[in-house]
Amino acid sequence: MSLKEKNAPYILDCTFRDGGYYNEWDFNEDLVEKYLRLLALSGVDIIEIGYRFFKSKDYCGPFGFCSEEFLDGLNIDPKISVAVMVNASEVLNSNEDLDRFKESFISAKKSRVDIVRLATYMGDAGDTEHLVDYLKSQGYKVCINLMKISESTESDIEDTVKQMNQWKLPADVLYIADSFGNLDTQKTGKLIELTSKFWNGEIGFHAHNNQGKALTNTIAAMKKSATWLDSTILGMGRGAGNASTESLMMELNQENGDERYDSKAIFPLVVEEFQSLRNEHGWGHSLLYEVSSRYSVHPTYIQEILYKKDKYSTDQILRSLEKLITTDSTSYTTEIAESLLVSDEIVKGDWNVTGYAKDRDILILGAGPEGRRNSDQIEQFIQRKNTLTLSLNVNRSISEELIDAYVIVNRVRFLTELNKKINKEKDIILPLHILSEDMRENLNLNQILNYGCNISSGLMEASKSHCVIPFELAIAYALSISIAGNASKIYLAGFDGFEIYDPRQDEMLEVFRLFKSISSIPIISITKTNYPLEKRTIHDPSI
Repeated sequence: MSLKEKNAPYILDCTFRDGGYYNEWDFNEDLVEKYLRLLALSGVDIIEIGYRFFKSKDYCGPFGFCSEEFLDGLNIDPKISVAVMVNASEVLNSNEDLDRFKESFISAKKSRVDIVRLATYMGDAGDTEHLVDYLKSQGYKVCINLMKISESTESDIEDTVKQMNQWKLPADVLYIADSFGNLDTQKTGKLIELTSKFWNGEIGFHAHNNQGKALTNTIAAMKKSATWLDSTILGMGRGAGNASTESLMMELNQENGDERYDSKAIFPLVVEEFQSLRNEHGWGHSLLYEVSSRYSVHPTYIQEILYKKDKYSTDQILRSLEKLITTDSTSYTTEIAESLLVSDEIVKGDWNVTGYAKDRDILILGAGPEGRRNSDQIEQFIQRKNTLTLSLNVNRSISEELIDAYVIVNRVRFLTELNKKINKEKDIILPLHILSEDMRENLNLNQILNYGCNISSGLMEASKSHCVIPFELAIAYALSISIAGNASKIYLAGFDGFEIYDPRQDEMLEVFRLFKSISSIPIISITKTNYPLEKRTIHDPSI
């Protein structure tokens, strides 16, 4: 069934194209079969099956190339129109790729592809006329997707749309793409109205969900005459993702007072397949995506930061976001990407830890159940050995009189611990730079020992004013203090360990491995633990 036999608006599901940014356009065969079967049952009008790249620098699955041979092997319902997308810049900048482009798009009568969408920036849109001419001569319906539309002035949009509308063979559909997800319903409606004044063809809208407005913006675009509406299953798409197909179907049914789309048909696809994909890849509206959209930061930067967020501190992530906001990051470049979460500037503290534990044994208190269960024996151990006792955060199972200092490395944790009314005579060792000026004003700085902390994956170093640790973990910070403070021996209590499949266990193992690679100080657990450490029982009077 061609689109001519259907009534507008049309839903174009571009899950495999936009969602492919998360898995290199390499989708599981079982998922593909289920997707194609259930989308057909749902009544979706168009499936954009993927990109048609002409070369790739890195690994790219078959949905990045969408060759005719590959598409012939897919069981796509003949009632559904099939689209592919081409990045116009890839073709415009290379004669070799232009030749590949022409070779790739055989006569539409012999192809499973019905629609070709050319993605282009406003400044390059006028150069795509010969691409449109060629595709239309081959019998394809052609769309032009104007990316980063929110960055253009009204006069630029007017001039560009007028120019394209006057071509001998204009494109069939002109798409407004909210690449940064920073439009609202009012701005969306205004853009559609502006475009429709100078464009005689159909208008489409492609939303991103950085501010959680993808669905409402899509409906607003439809109400202002957009008839091609993009969506993806569960919103799977680059950065924060898109309007979700299942939600858009329900909204259109409600708007039109009919049951044209059967959204329930794809519910199993959402629940059984795409929920786990979202858990794995993490697309969707979030604070970082929302901030990035308000400052027109390219979403791929945020996507990469979120991929690495478990390896870096909150402070590093926020500093990276600030860097993106204050530089021109509307386009993605590997140079900027590689500089994120990495800093040549070492943050130092003003406390010299040298000699802090000289000729003394240090006891580091963790929060594990074994520490609480053996609290009486631990207190006796502290008194008997006269240890320099460091508590990771606030430990209420051990008398505060026996604790020398509290060790805190995380800003959120610090705010939590403030509510526990730490004795003002007790020292708090922390990297002061994690606190804002407002936070510092409310502190008794006399009790703060400012020891700098820097996070760098795979590294552990300890010097007199600062340390470098692989994760934002208080134990790594405390071990660095012990090394730089010249401790004789390190005892641990309350470090039970996590389950083997828990990622926190891997982080702890990495910390202990790095510690042993840079220090010969003996480290002994005096309560039960599953870490590969020397183990002694706290009940043994000889330790």
